[in-house]
Amino acid sequence: MDRDIANKINNEINELESKIGKTNIIDGKIISSNPNGMTVYDLADDGKGKKYDSGKPMVGTLCQVFPRALMGIGACIEFGTHKYPKPDNWKLVEGAFKRYQDSLMRHYLKFQIGEIEDRETKLNHLFHMAWNALAITELYLMDNPELVERLLK
Repeated sequence: MDRDIANKINNEINELESKIGKTNIIDGKIISSNPNGMTVYDLADDGKGKKYDSGKPMVGTLCQVFPRALMGIGACIEFGTHKYPKPDNWKLVEGAFKRYQDSLMRHYLKFQIGEIEDRETKLNHLFHMAWNALAITELYLMDNPELVERLLK
């Protein structure tokens, strides 16, 4: 009878660990892993804050890493608010994916032949290229949400 109880408890522990991960003591540290076993967390309270975010997208650093490029993209968006009815109008354009690919290539070719600024907006063609690349990427991710899910894990 005691063996049956022990087996039942072990089964319950195994089932619980499969849902929430495992906790062990290794080298005097309390270590916990998530259910997929891919990440190990040190649970020891050493008085220091912990934030386990390595391997996750570093979106907060975009402004530090690409400040000038983002200002250029922002200028494209601002120009667009005067030309189109709303900032996300671009998502509603029929055949948007192909049209933004074409637009990116037009701006690229104009830049390649030495035309630095777009004649209409007076903004650098590189800014328009970056905006178009973001629009194409966003449309692609909207159609493939599983890719976004992978980024968020």
